Amino acid sequence: MASDDLELFIRYADELESRNPVVAQQFRMYFMERQMENIKKTKGQDHKKEKTAIAEQLKKTEDLNKKLNLTNEQKKEQMTQYCKAMFSKVMNAARQPNCKKPLCISKLHTMLDFIHVLTVFGPLSAEWSSNMQECRRMIEVLGSAGEELKTGYSLGQKIPSPPKNGKIAKSDPNYAALMMKARNAVDTGLKQLKVKDSAEVSKLIEEALSCLNKLEP
Repeated sequence: MASDDLELFIRYADELESRNPVVAQQFRMYFMERQMENIKKTKGQDHKKEKTAIAEQLKKTEDLNKKLNLTNEQKKEQMTQYCKAMFSKVMNAARQPNCKKPLCISKLHTMLDFIHVLTVFGPLSAEWSSNMQECRRMIEVLGSAGEELKTGYSLGQKIPSPPKNGKIAKSDPNYAALMMKARNAVDTGLKQLKVKDSAEVSKLIEEALSCLNKLEP
Protein backbone atom coordinates (compact mmCIF):
# COMPACT_ATOMS: atom_id res chain seq x y z
CA MET A 1 0.00 0.00 0.00
CA ALA A 2 1.48 3.35 -1.07
CA SER A 3 2.05 6.25 1.31
CA ASP A 4 -0.64 8.32 -0.42
CA ASP A 5 -3.18 5.53 0.12
CA LEU A 6 -2.23 5.31 3.80
CA GLU A 7 -3.16 8.96 4.35
CA LEU A 8 -6.76 7.75 4.20
CA PHE A 9 -6.32 6.04 7.57
CA ILE A 10 -5.26 9.30 9.19
CA ARG A 11 -8.41 10.89 7.84
CA TYR A 12 -10.43 8.11 9.43
CA ALA A 13 -8.59 8.63 12.74
CA ASP A 14 -9.12 12.38 12.74
CA GLU A 15 -12.81 11.92 11.96
CA LEU A 16 -13.30 9.35 14.74
CA GLU A 17 -11.13 11.01 17.38
CA SER A 18 -13.89 12.85 19.21
CA ARG A 19 -16.47 10.05 18.94
CA ASN A 20 -14.35 6.99 19.64
CA PRO A 21 -10.70 7.69 20.53
CA VAL A 22 -9.88 3.99 20.99
CA VAL A 23 -10.93 3.16 17.43
CA ALA A 24 -9.16 6.27 16.13
CA GLN A 25 -5.97 5.18 17.87
CA GLN A 26 -5.99 1.82 16.07
CA PHE A 27 -6.14 3.61 12.72
CA ARG A 28 -3.04 5.58 13.72
CA MET A 29 -1.34 2.33 14.74
CA TYR A 30 -2.23 0.73 11.41
CA PHE A 31 -0.91 3.76 9.55
CA MET A 32 2.43 3.60 11.40
CA GLU A 33 2.84 -0.15 10.88
CA ARG A 34 2.19 0.07 7.15
CA GLN A 35 4.48 3.10 6.77
CA MET A 36 7.30 1.25 8.49
CA GLU A 37 6.75 -1.71 6.19
CA ASN A 38 6.98 0.60 3.17
CA ILE A 39 10.24 2.07 4.46
CA LYS A 40 11.73 -1.41 4.86
CA LYS A 41 10.73 -2.33 1.31
CA THR A 42 12.38 0.77 -0.18
CA LYS A 43 15.71 0.97 1.64
CA GLY A 44 18.11 3.57 0.31
CA GLN A 45 15.39 6.07 -0.55
CA ASP A 46 14.68 9.33 1.24
CA HIS A 47 11.93 8.62 3.78
CA LYS A 48 11.94 11.94 5.58
CA LYS A 49 8.26 12.59 4.85
CA GLU A 50 7.22 9.11 6.00
CA LYS A 51 9.32 9.27 9.17
CA THR A 52 7.90 12.67 10.05
CA ALA A 53 4.37 11.34 9.60
CA ILE A 54 5.13 8.33 11.80
CA ALA A 55 6.57 10.58 14.53
CA GLU A 56 3.45 12.78 14.48
CA GLN A 57 1.09 9.84 14.80
CA LEU A 58 3.25 8.20 17.45
CA LYS A 59 3.03 11.29 19.63
CA LYS A 60 -0.76 11.42 19.28
CA THR A 61 -0.97 7.73 20.12
CA GLU A 62 1.24 8.06 23.19
CA ASP A 63 -0.70 11.10 24.44
CA LEU A 64 -3.95 9.20 24.07
CA ASN A 65 -2.53 6.15 25.86
CA LYS A 66 -1.91 8.28 28.92
CA LYS A 67 -5.53 9.46 28.91
CA LEU A 68 -7.15 6.10 28.19
CA ASN A 69 -5.10 3.91 30.52
CA LEU A 70 -6.42 0.73 28.85
CA THR A 71 -4.77 -2.64 28.28
CA ASN A 72 -4.23 -3.91 24.76
CA GLU A 73 -6.95 -6.53 25.31
CA GLN A 74 -9.43 -3.85 26.32
CA LYS A 75 -8.62 -1.84 23.20
CA LYS A 76 -9.00 -4.95 21.06
CA GLU A 77 -12.39 -5.68 22.59
CA GLN A 78 -13.64 -2.13 21.96
CA MET A 79 -12.35 -2.13 18.39
CA THR A 80 -13.86 -5.55 17.69
CA GLN A 81 -17.25 -4.61 19.11
CA TYR A 82 -17.26 -1.38 17.08
CA CYS A 83 -16.47 -3.32 13.90
CA LYS A 84 -19.12 -5.96 14.63
CA ALA A 85 -21.82 -3.34 15.03
CA MET A 86 -20.65 -1.54 11.91
CA PHE A 87 -20.46 -4.77 9.87
CA SER A 88 -24.00 -5.73 10.82
CA LYS A 89 -25.34 -2.29 9.92
CA VAL A 90 -23.47 -2.06 6.61
CA MET A 91 -24.39 -5.56 5.46
CA ASN A 92 -28.05 -5.16 6.41
CA ALA A 93 -28.22 -1.95 4.38
CA ALA A 94 -26.44 -3.54 1.40
CA ARG A 95 -28.88 -6.47 1.34
CA GLN A 96 -31.95 -4.26 1.05
CA PRO A 97 -33.49 -4.47 -2.46
CA ASN A 98 -33.90 -0.68 -2.58
CA CYS A 99 -30.45 0.20 -1.25
CA LYS A 100 -28.64 3.14 -2.81
CA LYS A 101 -25.88 1.22 -4.54
CA PRO A 102 -23.15 3.91 -4.69
CA LEU A 103 -23.57 4.65 -0.98
CA CYS A 104 -23.67 0.97 -0.01
CA ILE A 105 -20.55 0.20 -2.06
CA SER A 106 -18.78 3.14 -0.44
CA LYS A 107 -19.68 1.88 3.03
CA LEU A 108 -18.60 -1.67 2.16
CA HIS A 109 -15.18 -0.38 1.12
CA THR A 110 -14.99 1.56 4.36
CA MET A 111 -15.86 -1.64 6.23
CA LEU A 112 -12.97 -3.39 4.51
CA ASP A 113 -10.63 -0.66 5.76
CA PHE A 114 -11.89 -1.18 9.31
CA ILE A 115 -11.33 -4.93 9.04
CA HIS A 116 -7.76 -4.34 7.84
CA VAL A 117 -7.14 -2.22 10.92
CA LEU A 118 -8.05 -5.17 13.14
CA THR A 119 -4.71 -6.68 12.09
CA VAL A 120 -2.92 -4.33 14.51
CA PHE A 121 -3.91 -6.91 17.12
CA GLY A 122 -2.60 -9.86 15.10
CA PRO A 123 -3.81 -12.02 12.18
CA LEU A 124 -7.51 -11.88 11.39
CA SER A 125 -9.70 -14.53 12.94
CA ALA A 126 -11.58 -16.97 10.72
CA GLU A 127 -14.73 -14.96 11.41
CA TRP A 128 -13.24 -11.68 10.25
CA SER A 129 -11.58 -13.28 7.23
CA SER A 130 -15.01 -14.57 6.26
CA ASN A 131 -16.57 -11.14 6.87
CA MET A 132 -13.94 -9.58 4.61
CA GLN A 133 -14.78 -12.01 1.81
CA GLU A 134 -18.48 -11.30 2.28
CA CYS A 135 -17.86 -7.56 1.91
CA ARG A 136 -15.92 -8.12 -1.31
CA ARG A 137 -18.62 -10.43 -2.67
CA MET A 138 -21.33 -7.88 -1.92
CA ILE A 139 -19.31 -5.12 -3.63
CA GLU A 140 -19.13 -7.27 -6.77
CA VAL A 141 -22.86 -7.98 -6.62
CA LEU A 142 -23.84 -4.33 -6.19
CA GLY A 143 -21.25 -3.08 -8.67
CA SER A 144 -22.27 -5.43 -11.47
CA ALA A 145 -24.60 -2.77 -12.91
CA GLY A 146 -24.81 1.00 -12.97
CA GLU A 147 -22.13 3.62 -12.46
CA GLU A 148 -21.16 2.82 -8.86
CA LEU A 149 -17.71 4.00 -7.82
CA LYS A 150 -15.65 3.33 -4.74
CA THR A 151 -15.08 6.45 -2.66
CA GLY A 152 -12.89 4.65 -0.16
CA TYR A 153 -14.04 7.14 2.45
CA SER A 154 -17.63 7.37 3.55
CA LEU A 155 -17.49 9.14 6.91
CA GLY A 156 -18.74 12.33 5.29
CA GLN A 157 -16.22 12.81 2.49
CA LYS A 158 -17.66 13.54 -0.95
CA ILE A 159 -16.49 11.64 -4.03
CA PRO A 160 -13.29 13.39 -5.22
CA SER A 161 -13.42 15.42 -8.40
CA PRO A 162 -11.24 14.31 -11.33
CA PRO A 163 -7.92 16.15 -11.85
CA LYS A 164 -7.79 19.13 -14.18
CA ASN A 165 -6.40 17.01 -17.03
CA GLY A 166 -9.58 14.94 -16.92
CA LYS A 167 -7.77 11.77 -15.89
CA ILE A 168 -8.31 10.02 -12.55
CA ALA A 169 -4.99 9.61 -10.76
CA LYS A 170 -3.88 6.29 -9.29
CA SER A 171 -4.01 7.87 -5.83
CA ASP A 172 -7.71 8.71 -6.29
CA PRO A 173 -9.99 6.18 -4.51
CA ASN A 174 -12.11 5.97 -7.68
CA TYR A 175 -9.19 4.63 -9.73
CA ALA A 176 -9.41 1.04 -8.47
CA ALA A 177 -13.19 0.92 -8.92
CA LEU A 178 -13.03 2.08 -12.53
CA MET A 179 -10.24 -0.37 -13.28
CA MET A 180 -12.34 -3.17 -11.77
CA LYS A 181 -15.35 -2.07 -13.79
CA ALA A 182 -13.27 -2.20 -16.98
CA ARG A 183 -12.05 -5.69 -16.14
CA ASN A 184 -15.59 -6.86 -15.37
CA ALA A 185 -16.76 -5.54 -18.73
CA VAL A 186 -13.95 -7.41 -20.52
CA ASP A 187 -14.67 -10.62 -18.61
CA THR A 188 -18.37 -10.40 -19.43
CA GLY A 189 -17.51 -9.66 -23.06
CA LEU A 190 -15.40 -12.81 -23.28
CA LYS A 191 -18.31 -14.85 -21.95
CA GLN A 192 -20.63 -13.27 -24.54
CA LEU A 193 -18.26 -14.33 -27.32
CA LYS A 194 -19.08 -17.93 -26.51
CA VAL A 195 -22.73 -17.31 -27.36
CA LYS A 196 -21.76 -15.15 -30.35
CA ASP A 197 -23.61 -12.05 -29.16
CA SER A 198 -21.41 -9.61 -31.13
CA ALA A 199 -23.56 -6.55 -30.40
CA GLU A 200 -23.30 -7.10 -26.65
CA VAL A 201 -19.54 -7.76 -26.92
CA SER A 202 -19.03 -4.47 -28.79
CA LYS A 203 -21.02 -2.63 -26.14
CA LEU A 204 -18.96 -4.13 -23.32
CA ILE A 205 -15.68 -3.35 -25.06
CA GLU A 206 -16.77 0.27 -25.47
CA GLU A 207 -17.66 0.37 -21.78
CA ALA A 208 -14.22 -0.99 -20.81
CA LEU A 209 -12.43 1.51 -23.06
CA SER A 210 -14.53 4.35 -21.67
CA CYS A 211 -13.43 3.44 -18.14
CA LEU A 212 -9.77 3.10 -19.10
CA ASN A 213 -9.76 6.43 -20.94
CA LYS A 214 -10.72 8.17 -17.69
CA LEU A 215 -7.69 6.78 -15.88
CA GLU A 216 -4.21 8.19 -15.58
CA PRO A 217 -1.69 5.90 -17.41
